[in-house]
Amino acid sequence: MTKAWQVYYNAVFGAIGALIAWLLVGAIKTTSWNIHLANMFMGAGVGLFIGASLGLVDGLLVKRSIAPTVIGVLGGAAVGMFSGLVGLLLGGLGFVLIQGGLIARMLGWMALGAFLGLGQGLLGLQLKRALYGLAGGAVAGLIGGILYEILTQVFINQSEQVQLFLSAVGLVLIGVSLGVILPLSVSIIGGLLEQRSLVVYQSGPRSGTEVELIGSADLGSSDACQVYIQDRSVEKKQALIERAPKGFEIRNVGAQQTFWVNQRPVPPAVSVNLEQGAIIQMGDIRLRFQVY
Repeated sequence: MTKAWQVYYNAVFGAIGALIAWLLVGAIKTTSWNIHLANMFMGAGVGLFIGASLGLVDGLLVKRSIAPTVIGVLGGAAVGMFSGLVGLLLGGLGFVLIQGGLIARMLGWMALGAFLGLGQGLLGLQLKRALYGLAGGAVAGLIGGILYEILTQVFINQSEQVQLFLSAVGLVLIGVSLGVILPLSVSIIGGLLEQRSLVVYQSGPRSGTEVELIGSADLGSSDACQVYIQDRSVEKKQALIERAPKGFEIRNVGAQQTFWVNQRPVPPAVSVNLEQGAIIQMGDIRLRFQVY
């Protein structure tokens, strides 16, 4: 699956998560609640369903394995719920401190998006990805929030049914914004700050799938690896790609198995440089390494 398709599916699933949040969380009347309690409840609910939906994409459509799908959904839901709760709570506090208005509402949506982006990055245990997600999530929250507020203000005098429908549309727009911008933030921000790389599956069930690398990346037959090799002859954690003084290198961190880079064997405990277009062979799976 190419990067473009990954972004597309993130947008679709982000929209689905937001719509489910509107159907379930939005159906509960919070008008009589304390404003901060209501914000925490709404943020937790929106974050839970959007986080779970985005967590589904990597396992179900990218790694295509049951275990990372379940982990992605549960982890995304937990991280999203906490991130959404904190994000809208802080946004609500800012709203009260500056006495409301459009800017205050924008800050609230930015806080929600920023914490959701941060949480999605932390879920992958990668600090750089989390920081890029924080920045991208803030932008996504701002864009989605602006669209939401435009709809609200244009149709502010319409009936309650119209307002209810628009709240669903607005929340879906926020979900789409998060789904699109969070994965793109890694590419755009990472590209401005550092040289990036990716691997493209050349053979096997994931042929054509692109995996963008931030910092170091592990490769192996464990579905917990960033680059998942669906071949039982490959060790659970077979290799590590990381930066070197003159570019990138790959090290065999396995205990027994050898793999090949450009048809040269790489036995355990050995490192070799990775050049643009290098072909990595592990078992029956071939990968192409690219720098961009």
